[in-house]
Amino acid sequence: MELSAKEIKDELDSARSLALFTHINCDCDGIGCILGLYDVLTKNGKNVQLFCDSEIPERFSFLKNYEKINLHEKNNQDAFNKEELKHENEVDFSKFDLLVSLDSSNTQRLGKYEEAYKNAEKTINIDHHVSNTNYATINYVKSYSSCGEVLFELLKEMNFEIEADAATCLFAAISSDTNRFSNSNITALTHKYAGELIDLGADYDTVNINLHKKKSIDQLKLIAYMAKKLQYYKGVTYFYAKLKDLKKLHVKSSDVTTFMHIICNVDDSKINITVKERGNNEYRLGLRSIENYDIYAELSKYRELFNKFGGHPMACGLSMDKNNFERLRKLLNDNSPLTENDLVSKYYIDIDMPINYVSRELIDEIERLGPFGQGNPSPVFAQKNLRIVSRKKNAKGNLLTLLVKSPKHNDKPEREIYATMFTDADEMLKKLEGRDTVTLAYVPTYNDFFQRVEIQIKDFI
Repeated sequence: MELSAKEIKDELDSARSLALFTHINCDCDGIGCILGLYDVLTKNGKNVQLFCDSEIPERFSFLKNYEKINLHEKNNQDAFNKEELKHENEVDFSKFDLLVSLDSSNTQRLGKYEEAYKNAEKTINIDHHVSNTNYATINYVKSYSSCGEVLFELLKEMNFEIEADAATCLFAAISSDTNRFSNSNITALTHKYAGELIDLGADYDTVNINLHKKKSIDQLKLIAYMAKKLQYYKGVTYFYAKLKDLKKLHVKSSDVTTFMHIICNVDDSKINITVKERGNNEYRLGLRSIENYDIYAELSKYRELFNKFGGHPMACGLSMDKNNFERLRKLLNDNSPLTENDLVSKYYIDIDMPINYVSRELIDEIERLGPFGQGNPSPVFAQKNLRIVSRKKNAKGNLLTLLVKSPKHNDKPEREIYATMFTDADEMLKKLEGRDTVTLAYVPTYNDFFQRVEIQIKDFI
């Protein structure tokens, strides 16, 4: 059953004791959400406990109340013997008025707490996965780029006060699941909510340091290992992590997930596949795709091969027996709807506009339309047959700079402007050999270092 925010608020208000859950193999989206909601509810006089059937990564320990997760297990770690420990760790979930799951697409993802959740009289499911099975008595599911966005929107609609600690938890949830706001499924709303959380006191600097900057020596060695083992073929990047190699590197399987963006950031990569060994007989796969290829829909055709499965049109995760892997690979390759044209990068031109009209004032006006993202892309302009005055590359060979010239247009005099493009400059210069003119798709920018208006080249012909 789906209820409005007001009806969910009534359920939360009437509950005196609540249990909050997030999924197995937890990430910061789920952890940030249960900690953010914990902060809000306890400050409203609720008795709240936190549960996750996983070891909680220490790198999330900067979040307030991190130590409260699985507190029932920590309190009993000095039990006299294992049998006593097992008994003491059993929780009577019937004592809770309400069970709430966050960032979990189905009850299987709750691990050892699945049966307790399914047997509870009242449950709320808050999530963002399109694969969510609406398994609770009350479901609040929206296809956003993170569960943090869904929870923040819900808390606002319920008129709960969100203080700085909760804001930091929710900002961390969003930042983590969007890969620092770089994933293709983010929207203008993602940036808007992140900005509102900062206004509420979210410590974005601490989040960035702990989630995206700070790395151990072993993690840096893992990055080198991933770069060495990475394979690329016709727009597909593939990485296979052996369990014995991870043990030698003294890193965890979750560390590979943390650095999956390295694979996704390979130039001209369209589909990214990470395969991790889990025990002797199971693989865990993480997959990222492009807008033209709904990876969730394609994999859904072969659900019978998976032990667990969930995700979005452009991002999925699953586990499967090793002996099913080759069968899946063949099925996907033989039945792929992708064409060569689907793998070509595309830019949509908003309007043909001569560079004569590019100005600092125009750039400021465009910035007011932001923040830009998947749901609100930055406007792209174009002009045909610009004369190339000069061309050069930087010392590293990764920046092409053209000086281009446009003739007079209406009341605007002729105009020269620098056009830049981060790319393989040598390759681009070869394409421009013998040419005096070029047609550009571009975005107006302001170069603070040189204090001048420029254009950023998106593509050229």
